[in-house]
Order: sequence, then C-alpha cells, then structure tokens
Amino acid sequence: AAAFVATGDEARDTAAAQAAGAAGVPVNVMDRPVLCDFIMPAIVRRGDVTVAVSTGGASPTLAQLIRARIESALPERLGDLIALAGQFRAQVNRLVPDMPRRRALWRRVLGQTDLEGARRSILKELDAARSDTAPLGIGHIVGAGPGDPDLLTLRAAQLLQEADAIMHDDLVPPAILARARREAELVSVGKRKGRHSWRQADIEAELVRRVRAGQIVVRLKAGDPFIFGRGGEEVDALRAAGLPVTVVPGITAALGCAASASIPLTHRKLASSVTFLTGHTAEDGGKGETHVVYMGASEAGAVRDRLLAKGFDPATPVAIIENGTRPDQRVTTGALADLARLAVGHSARADAGPSLIVVGAVAALADISNEAILAEAS
Repeated sequence: AAAFVATGDEARDTAAAQAAGAAGVPVNVMDRPVLCDFIMPAIVRRGDVTVAVSTGGASPTLAQLIRARIESALPERLGDLIALAGQFRAQVNRLVPDMPRRRALWRRVLGQTDLEGARRSILKELDAARSDTAPLGIGHIVGAGPGDPDLLTLRAAQLLQEADAIMHDDLVPPAILARARREAELVSVGKRKGRHSWRQADIEAELVRRVRAGQIVVRLKAGDPFIFGRGGEEVDALRAAGLPVTVVPGITAALGCAASASIPLTHRKLASSVTFLTGHTAEDGGKGETHVVYMGASEAGAVRDRLLAKGFDPATPVAIIENGTRPDQRVTTGALADLARLAVGHSARADAGPSLIVVGAVAALADISNEAILAEAS
C-alpha cells in the first residue's frame, strides 16, 4: 500500500501524511518533500527504455522541464530498436565475442534512422561476423543548418553524438562541432574560394574509405546537403561502392537567413514562387532547372499543362513525394506527360497525405526503396 496526497492545503496535507504514517503506509505529498517517505520521478518511456528524472522533491517543475527535453531528444522509434536488439543479442554475443567490436556493431545498427534499416544492418553485420570479414560502417550526409547550433535537427544532433569521424565544411562553426561526441575525429574537408582545399573526388574517396573500414561517418555540410551542397554526388559515391548511406536535411541558408531577417520568401500578396540560384555554373558549363510544386497533387493535370505550355519536354522526369520524411512516405516517379495519372494514387485516397511534386532531371534520382519496404511490410 502507498498513499498519495495532493489537497493543495498545507494543514490537510500534513494531517493526511500523519494519518498515513500512523497506519504504517508510506506517503508521497505533492510539492512537499519534507512530508514525503518517497518521491516520484518524472518518467520518459520508449518501449523497454525508461529514463527517470528526479530533483529530490525540490522542484518537480524542473524535473518536468528536463523530461520534456529528454523526450524531444529520444527518437519515438527507440523502443522498436531496443526490441530488435533484444531479438539479436544472443547471436551477436556468440558471433562477436570481442567487446570493442561488439560495441561498435551496436552503435552502427542502433544509429539507423528506421527499424527496417536497422534490421538490414544487423543482418549484414551477422553475415560479416560469420564469414569473419570486416564489418561495414555507414555514411550520414548531414545538414548543419545556417550556423546556429540550436537550429540543428534532432537527428543531426543525435548523429554528432554517434559518429566515429565527422568530415565537415569550413563553414560549419565551432559551436556546432562542439556538439560532437568527445571521441569523434574531426576532419576539415572544406572548400573556400581562393584557398587550397580538398577536391570533391578526394572527399568522396575518403568517405568511401572510412565507411568501408567500419566507421560511422558524418559528412557535415553547412546549410542543407542537397541545396548546392554536392550531397547528391557523395550519396552516389557511397551507393556506387555498395555502402550504406542516409541523408539528414538541414535548414538551407536561404530559409535560415531570410527568417533571421524576417523576410518571407513567399507572401500571399507579394510572391508566389522562389528560385534558388548559384553564382557559378557546373563544370560542364550549364545546369538544368528544378521546379518544386507544393500542394500540387490534386492539381497535377493543370501543373502539367502549364509546364508543357512553357516548353517543358513531356519526357522530363517527375517525382511525387507523399508524407515526405515520415515512416509512411510514398514516392512515385515517371514522366511529366503522365503527371496527372501518377498523382491519382496520391490525391484520390481518403487518407492521402501532403504531397510535393519535383520536376526536373534530378527527379530521376529519387530513391523509392522506402516505398518498397513499406509495401513488403503490409
């Protein structure tokens, strides 16, 4: 038996605590630690993972504030990952008796962004252990945002604490690098105008070398890795080498700097579109153009017609991304001429989520593996 008292009145709280004590029942009195036989910590649960926060009864409000910060830092799917670890723990202990190697294995597996990715990772690790081959690491192409460390995504902050090595741009400030795991190796590979720096081919080769050697590597880029950040080239290099890679978006400079200056990039009365440009051209002398259409699935036919009227080739690649970044993400790819038909599966369903349409040559690079995984699971 236990007694909980929360009358809010000091005299009544005291009387109730004395009555409980006389009956030999331990008591907890809300916000009155001097009357308590035991205290109740603030709890965060993610499956079998439990984190308790206590201030010794001195400030339950502070405990709740700390709990809220911990809740925001711990991934919602952490419980599923722990359950997966429990399923494979005996096999890992048997096949990987060396403790440092086993710890590195679990860091690689549990650092995955999704449950299916972690499952595939641990199966590969076990296959490597059975054949006594060196385990592969993983590369994370991560956006550091415009410079304020508080604007890092939660996922970026988590990966900085998991990385063996962080290959970072010169533009990434020390305040962000200070969020890295203490033991992580910091490797500056930045490019600065007019200064000797790493060539892109060298960066990609170093990424491949480190991941192949079993390291968890964060390629940390200022802004967003897919907005003038050559993140796509680095993803291509890792994929071509048969190595695992994930991408974590960041707040790109255009968004961060405009918000900092209170400049809305779109405005219902003033501006309905945004174009991102770079001051130099690609090495081949020119670039294609990418159009991103928000909330366009239900108007896909009209979007197609307007673009064709502007002279777009009907064969231009398109991608429709529904519920982007979420576990139920769906991606459909095709040609501009078929956009209306492709969009039916994203707009006709009663449970359809928000969709984004990407038009341009880069749309052909869309990775639809996540959609295939979800289809298999269902």
